[in-house]
This record gives sequence, structure tokens and C-alpha cells, in this order.
Amino acid sequence: DMGEEYGFGFHYVERADGTYYIMDASPFEIFPVLKNNMTVGQTWSYDTESGSIKYKVVDMGVDLDLGFAKFDDCLLLLEDNQAVGFQSITYYAPGKGSVYVIDPGGAFQYYKMTEMITIDAAEAANTIIKWCPNYYDIKDDRSQSY
Repeated sequence: DMGEEYGFGFHYVERADGTYYIMDASPFEIFPVLKNNMTVGQTWSYDTESGSIKYKVVDMGVDLDLGFAKFDDCLLLLEDNQAVGFQSITYYAPGKGSVYVIDPGGAFQYYKMTEMITIDAAEAANTIIKWCPNYYDIKDDRSQSY
């Protein structure tokens, strides 16, 4: 047992106005993560019962070298999760998604991609089934809202 039944996975859903994030542990809650046609300084927010999550594009066109790979033209997004008192800056690489997450001062790494591998569709499906027990409930029927 590796804890698979707890829904540690997550899903991204593309909608007309941007990309949304759904945690498998709470499949009916959807967060607006990236908006379309972003510009530096652009902001948006998501309100929860516990508080707001505010997003801000802080930079674009940033090149990032993670040692095993270089990612060009990254977007840097500040997330200010006021619900839990947490801030982070995420580097989004074109065609790859989130590759690096740090605190706003850059002193602490929360997440760093360390490798990329290619898997076939069947292996990808099995990985989703294993780590995302609620994947059947993830539907982009547009009835989910933020």
C-alpha cells in the first residue's frame, strides 16, 4: 500500500477562458490556475469558505535550467493562498506545465521537476487509475464552477 486510495493525483481541465486545476481528493472543486492571453501584472482570484487564493503573472519569457533539461519561455505565476497563509511562485514551461515551484524570495524549493520520461497511453491510464481514485468523477461538463 502506497496510499493510492487517498487521491494524491490532480487533473487539469482546459476551458474557454483558461486552464483549471482539480485535486482528485476534492473532485467537485475546480481552481482557475492559468488564464488565456496572459500578460505580466494580470491578476485573478478564487474565493473559498476559508479565504481567497489570488494569482498574479509576475514574469514571462523566462529561461530555466533544471540541470537535466532547459525550459525556455516560462511563465512565472505568484499564488497567494490567503486561506492557508501560503505563497509560491510557479514556473510554467510551454507544453510541460509546472516544472518548478519556489517561495517568493527564492530561498526554498517546494517542487522541482527532476526527470521526464515517455510512457504509452495504457501506462498513463493505469497511473491515473492507481493514484486518482476519484477520476471517474472528474468531468468537464461545465457544471463545475469556480
